[in-house]
Amino acid sequence: MKKRDIPVYAVLHFLNFVIAGVAAKLFANIAVKILDLFIEVDFFVGSVVHMAVLFLVFFGLLAFLAYKGGYREGVFDSAETLMSVSVASLVHFLLGLLLSFTPWLFGAVRDASGFFSMGVNYNDASRVDEIPFALLCVMGVAMELLSVAISFVAGKVGVRARLRDRDELMGEKNL
Repeated sequence: MKKRDIPVYAVLHFLNFVIAGVAAKLFANIAVKILDLFIEVDFFVGSVVHMAVLFLVFFGLLAFLAYKGGYREGVFDSAETLMSVSVASLVHFLLGLLLSFTPWLFGAVRDASGFFSMGVNYNDASRVDEIPFALLCVMGVAMELLSVAISFVAGKVGVRARLRDRDELMGEKNL
């Protein structure tokens, strides 16, 4: 990656965040509907399942996309990768502030904030103005930092896997 490629990679990482958020919301809604088919789910249990699936799918998809990106690139420059992911994360967070961390783009930020502020009285249909704005911001920053860390580590693991596979094909033992 060259320094002039940082904005391009930042846009790609931002798209990864958006794709992960949309997919997480879709899978969370499907999981709650499937669970509701088998047992009658009250609001609290539905919200817990919803939040857990949002976390798992959002971060799992981010890790998968970063791993595949690292594997495809075959080269890992820590500083430039960290810079592009951080820029994408900052833009994602600022967009979250504008959109009140809607679950369709930001995963479980609103749900986790609601659980911390309201406890068992929270459900995923609660209004966002019932959740303190400062708590939304803190959870948003925590989620973005976790997203940066996961993207960074998964990209590095992807590059190492590519190098290991290449060395196995060539019969070398450099790693």
